[in-house]
Amino acid sequence: MRKGGKYEALEKSVKEASHEVVRLKTLIDLKRGSIEEEMGRKEKAVQALKELENGCATKQKEFEKVQNSYQKLRGEFDAQQNEATKKEELLQTLSTGIAAKEGQDNGYMDQLQGTTSDFGVDCRCEITCNASSHGTRTSQTQNKGSGNSYLERRASGKESSGPK
Repeated sequence: MRKGGKYEALEKSVKEASHEVVRLKTLIDLKRGSIEEEMGRKEKAVQALKELENGCATKQKEFEKVQNSYQKLRGEFDAQQNEATKKEELLQTLSTGIAAKEGQDNGYMDQLQGTTSDFGVDCRCEITCNASSHGTRTSQTQNKGSGNSYLERRASGKESSGPK
């Protein structure tokens, strides 16, 4: 080989190595930039995740409060609904003398007896009920008292408005 050939070969190899170093430095810089961008995105994602978890916990607490409130109101509503149903059945029974539901006692005599005992009056009256749907006629008798009860005064015509 010639003297210049060896020198040129070394020069060529240094030049190729220099290009390779520049290429690798550029590649490293690009990768570092990408890593920094990804780290920034990761930090933002972690921060967003924490905010969402906090928001979720807040919403969970609100949901529990609303659910508890709903359960309370639902219980009150059911109680009022049951009370309204009982009163409707009582009204039906008292107005017609026939139980609203089949197989249920009408409770009219029980109600009458309970009311008179609440007033402390011993009364006797005869109640006749025409059960046209059943084609039967029934009659029941209760103990009659002193004539001071509202029902007795009303029956005799001495009382025209409600109890005093």
